Amino acid sequence: MKQLFIDRGDDTLEVKLKKEDGLISFTGKSYPEDIEKFFVPILDWIEEYMADPHDSTKVVFDLEYFNTATSRKFLEILIELEKLPESGKDVVVQWLYNQEDEDIYSAGKKCSVLSRLPFEIQQV
Repeated sequence: MKQLFIDRGDDTLEVKLKKEDGLISFTGKSYPEDIEKFFVPILDWIEEYMADPHDSTKVVFDLEYFNTATSRKFLEILIELEKLPESGKDVVVQWLYNQEDEDIYSAGKKCSVLSRLPFEIQQV
């Protein structure tokens, strides 16, 4: 399985998906004009990853801003990853936020409530 890297754009995230490390990472801002087009390769990679996941998966969100459409995609990913513990695999979500950014902090809290995954909400 290949790694997937997407470079950060003006309105899109930097994405790092690395099976050999069990790493799923989203960094930056996300408000792409075509949300479906942007997330198709990510969701395809996640689907393939779930067929043979790493023993331990770390999902990192280090976000500056994201729109509602992106939040729906994040929840879609988190719901898919909820299958990992059911199959005996470890998973943790690390949600990073800046002390001054209440919106990102609140979004992390909401995601932690909506997901059955262990969350670490950390100030950076």
